[in-house]
Amino acid sequence: REGEIKISSGDITETIKIYQSGSAILVLSQNEFSLSSEGGTVSIDISSNFEYEVDMPDADWVKAADKTRAVSSHTLVYNVSPNTSHDNREAVIIFKDANSDKKESVTIKQKQKDAIILSDDKVEIAQEGGTFYVDVNSNVDYSIEIPSSCSSWLSRTSAPSSTNATRALSKTTPYFKATNSENYDKREGEIIFKYNDITETFKVFQSGGAVIVLSQDTYNIEGGATTISVQLKSNINYTVSTSNDWISEVSTRAVSSSTRNFNIATNKTGKSRTGKISFTSSDG
Repeated sequence: REGEIKISSGDITETIKIYQSGSAILVLSQNEFSLSSEGGTVSIDISSNFEYEVDMPDADWVKAADKTRAVSSHTLVYNVSPNTSHDNREAVIIFKDANSDKKESVTIKQKQKDAIILSDDKVEIAQEGGTFYVDVNSNVDYSIEIPSSCSSWLSRTSAPSSTNATRALSKTTPYFKATNSENYDKREGEIIFKYNDITETFKVFQSGGAVIVLSQDTYNIEGGATTISVQLKSNINYTVSTSNDWISEVSTRAVSSSTRNFNIATNKTGKSRTGKISFTSSDG
């Protein structure tokens, strides 16, 4: 800064100029930035009356985008890469005077990549049901949803341990149970783990009950030779037997076939007769 002292006597005036140096000034527009895991840019306005140096942090995820330097007010821009890790991270940029202890710093904080990681994506449950679990590694406080389409036979049996949304991945183990299935067909349900826009789905498959179902169990036929087709459903292995030699299967077919054909011989006895075709599971 500049001032002056004037000494006067009548018409005579003398002026003494006084100049005073300014102190070292380094002013940052902001000392801390918080970014999401997606990354982005950081702009720092700097006011300084000396030529400063920049100490970059040992972090390859923060890089200078503008290397222009000047002893004046200006803006420096830094690029922050996406954070693909499951931890928060932090870096500090230091601006300092090489000839004094004058310095200022900017801290860049970046959030973790939120994650819900399941130990498996499905489970097979027996027809009689039971308890099962899935290990969940997560760094967020997730929620668990069971859709109404399967909530009648799937349910929670215990709550997961709490998780901390600002720390690294931690494991929890929620438990579930499935009730006994009285369905012929295999059924499918799902358990949904959610946090904001993150969704992970765990599939539950349960076997149907062991059954042999005939679409028709009585056939009344005329006395001449004929062939009948027996329609059936089964989810187990079975054997086929006939009670009389006038009933014979047309051909051997896989046990999963839904149609079995049988030849009925001509009735030459002059009397009505009754025979039986039996479909028997391996355990009787």
